[in-house]
Amino acid sequence: MSFLEKHNISMLFEHPNAIGVLPAQLNKIHQLKMLGSLYNNLKDHNLKYCIGSSNIAMEYFKNYLCDIKDKELFVCAYLDAANNVISTDNIYGTVSEVFIYPREFIRNAIMFDSRSIIISHNHPSGSARPSDDDINLTKSIAKATETVGRSLLLIWRKGYLRI
Repeated sequence: MSFLEKHNISMLFEHPNAIGVLPAQLNKIHQLKMLGSLYNNLKDHNLKYCIGSSNIAMEYFKNYLCDIKDKELFVCAYLDAANNVISTDNIYGTVSEVFIYPREFIRNAIMFDSRSIIISHNHPSGSARPSDDDINLTKSIAKATETVGRSLLLIWRKGYLRI
């Protein structure tokens, strides 16, 4: 009996390692998830996604993060002056951490001429409590964005914080 005969398709996307895929196949599954997230975000917005409120931002990031249960994913959206999403970066980590370099986000913010960035990430454990590393990373990104004249919004499961 195949995996999909025993489980629904969301199980494949939430726990792809459960079927013993090769690294290249796992990468393809993650690419399909990102394509699905992008489609969900753009289908009602005529290929532009405007994040005009914190609730819309929370919905935008939920589309990226809600089905990722096997590893941490850090998402950063770059916005123009009208709060339209210019680009979104997705950085995958392990089941318990993701390595982030604030300079990469600042470089992209400048390259895209973005006015602001919004960041969020998941915890596969389901915990909404930020770790000490999460707090330190957020402070580091906030300091870097302030240095280059960009604003920063942090989104998490139960709210947001403008920094």
